[in-house]
Formats: sequence, C-alpha cells, structure tokens
Amino acid sequence: DQVFTFKHALTREVAYGSLLHERRRALHSKIVDALEALYPDRLGEYAEYLAYHALQGEVWDKTMAYCRQAGEKARHRGAVREAVTYYEQALDALGQLPEHSDTGVLAIELYYRFGGVLSLVGEHARSLALLGAAAARARQLGDRARLGRALSRMVTVRMIVGDVEGAM
Repeated sequence: DQVFTFKHALTREVAYGSLLHERRRALHSKIVDALEALYPDRLGEYAEYLAYHALQGEVWDKTMAYCRQAGEKARHRGAVREAVTYYEQALDALGQLPEHSDTGVLAIELYYRFGGVLSLVGEHARSLALLGAAAARARQLGDRARLGRALSRMVTVRMIVGDVEGAM
C-alpha cells in the first residue's frame, strides 16, 4: 500500500479538494470501518476521530453515536464549548436517521445530555427547548422514567434562571 504525507497543509487541501464528493464520502466511511476493526476494544479513545470521519462519510448512525461519545468526553474534561459542537453534530445526524422506537430513545438521551451541557454554558433557553423535546418524546413512547428525568432537569434549569413559577 502506498502512503502519502503532505508537508504543507495547502497541498493536502488541494489534493483532498480534487476528489469528488462521493469518493471523499466513501473514503471517510472506510476509515471508520478500519478504525473500528483495528481498535474494537478502544473505540472510546478514538471517538473524536471516528466522529469526524463518520460525519464526513455521512454514516449517520455512527456519526450520532460517536459525536455523542466525543461530546461526553469533552464535557468530562471541561471543554464544554467543544462538547456543544459535538452534540450539535449528533443532533444533525439524528435528523438523518429513519424514525423508529430506537431512534426515539436515542433522541431522548441526546436531548437530555445536550440540554445539560447547554445549561453549563448559560444557554438556558436552548436547554429548556431540548429538555422539552425530550419530555415530549418520552410521553410519546410512554417512558415515564425518561420523562421524569427530563422534567426534573427542566425544573432545575428554570430555578437557575429564576423562573420559580415555571419550575412549579
């Protein structure tokens, strides 16, 4: 196998830009498959790389999973703005997935976690909107445990912003 390295970023960008979109997408998708095959027990270590390549490869289910995982890693190390970016990408990928009950549960969890991260950066209105979406999905699915978690977090956010009446 030939390996190419570029000493200058512009050269790399020109070479990359010369590839057709479909070819780039296929290459990124193959990179995801290769990383998963090479490091099946260490995927968490490579979540950011997997998220990037899954997004570029338009592998939406993997994009959502790896972006969410990368968002969690970023949040745990205090890189909250980076976590927001990963969660936004996960949310975009979610919109590309077909609707079924598994997608509903994934959506609730994503809304819940993303809403929590948005609260950390002071974006309380967006947080409440996502938590409200999580609660709505939980009601649709009849998932009382997830509904309770979403409503509880909404109460907390409303208390933070001083909306005691809304919290009640």
